[in-house]
Amino acid sequence: MIEGTKDAICAVDINFRVIAFNSSFELSFWKLYGKKIEEGNLLPELIWDPLERSVVIENWSRALRGEVYTTERTIHGLVQDVAIFEISYSSIRDSSHNLIGATQIIRDITERKSDEEKLKKTLEEKEVMLKEIHHRVKNNLQVVASLLGLQAEYSQNEKISRILKECERRIQSMALIHKELYQSENITKIDFCDYLNTLLISLLHSFGKEKKVEFNVSSNPNFVSIETAIPLGLIVNELVTNSLKYAFLNESEGQISVKLRLDMGESVLEVGDNGIGMPEKFDLDKSESLGLRLVEILSKQLRGKFVLLPAGEERGTKFQIRFKA
Repeated sequence: MIEGTKDAICAVDINFRVIAFNSSFELSFWKLYGKKIEEGNLLPELIWDPLERSVVIENWSRALRGEVYTTERTIHGLVQDVAIFEISYSSIRDSSHNLIGATQIIRDITERKSDEEKLKKTLEEKEVMLKEIHHRVKNNLQVVASLLGLQAEYSQNEKISRILKECERRIQSMALIHKELYQSENITKIDFCDYLNTLLISLLHSFGKEKKVEFNVSSNPNFVSIETAIPLGLIVNELVTNSLKYAFLNESEGQISVKLRLDMGESVLEVGDNGIGMPEKFDLDKSESLGLRLVEILSKQLRGKFVLLPAGEERGTKFQIRFKA
């Protein structure tokens, strides 16, 4: 049975005397220690190097104490080059459950380890490349946003200037995601809570608000993929911009909340404020607001549903987007 495998297999009794081995073990032992092994040999006596002998004795002793375990060893053999082995040990017991010996199964994993290292190196190179791509995308988006902002300042038409500033903020929200990605250890997901805090502060500054607006932010899950983060970031940008523009017209203070949570297998994004609220006859489906239409499009991109929640007893406005987690 032990000849039907490429693994090197050996068994010893409680005195380290060899009681069985296969041809793969015989060849491996010769390559490693330059000695021919035979049944009845005391295994440690065949290993001339004192340090290697002590390691072999300790490993076998653990199995002879009843321990079952697997270890990895890198060994420079006398006949072969350095090789990496996965070595499994287990005990042998008789019909009365008395420990009478131990077995060793050796598998050469040098090639596998080499492949793993190559794969690891390839992945690291791709990660560096992706970080550089995110960095360049962020820089390019920043340039576009800056040009739009500059054009807005020089425009004599107030409506055009406002549209350009809105476009600038949308592009900034996307640039921020790529910035988070290239600065993060994870190049496929971003810390969404951290992203939201940075985005909201940036939006507040872009309006030059002197009034105090308190942000309440939470995210569960905290890390969000780039495929989800970009549309969510744009949605938050539009809805928070809406609140900053219209919710606190006659007040010096206000609160805006942005919360992402899980509910019954769905992700739920809620963006709300404690401002003046929407007009009584406001109909989201009939709204001609470009920002709200954009949110509707982005919600469909996430295969989600965009709704305005009933005001209830609390004042203010709260929008909700439900989509598959």
